[in-house]
Amino acid sequence: MTHSSPPSAPRARIPSPREPRRPDPRIRSRLRALFLWGGLTVSALALLLAYAARP
Repeated sequence: MTHSSPPSAPRARIPSPREPRRPDPRIRSRLRALFLWGGLTVSALALLLAYAARP
């Protein structure tokens, strides 16, 4: 006989809608843009320093 789970099997707990787990997508996109611009600025500054530090 195949063992089938009874209908009263415990399901995965659904998080309450009052406190969502995943962050706001706007905040995530803003953080992504911030990291992108930060990386570009840091790389540009590193290139500038490397160019200025050449003998």
